[in-house]
Amino acid sequence: MSLSDRLARAAAERARAQEAGTTVEQIRRQQPIETSLLPPAPVPSPTIIIAGSTTLVAVEPDPHADPRSVCPTCGRTGELGLVDLPGRTSDWSCMACGTMWRLNLPPLPDS
Repeated sequence: MSLSDRLARAAAERARAQEAGTTVEQIRRQQPIETSLLPPAPVPSPTIIIAGSTTLVAVEPDPHADPRSVCPTCGRTGELGLVDLPGRTSDWSCMACGTMWRLNLPPLPDS
């Protein structure tokens, strides 16, 4: 969406809010999120830095967990350890099996 489109959309929201006698934030809360405009979430491919011990049982990942935080070895939710902004990577670790993995951060949005 171009800057002109976003500015036009914001002006229309302000006009609707003024007509309704409310704020733009309240109008946005009432509108459903347009998921068709959201880009699909890319599936990250982890680079395993240290392979952990083999676990006895792999578990199903938490369905509400961020896909980047799921351990590639055992499927449990890992912890974010380090974010390297200049290098655009994030390092994760799993406390259950000891695996450490690195993921590339998503590209910066165009301004």
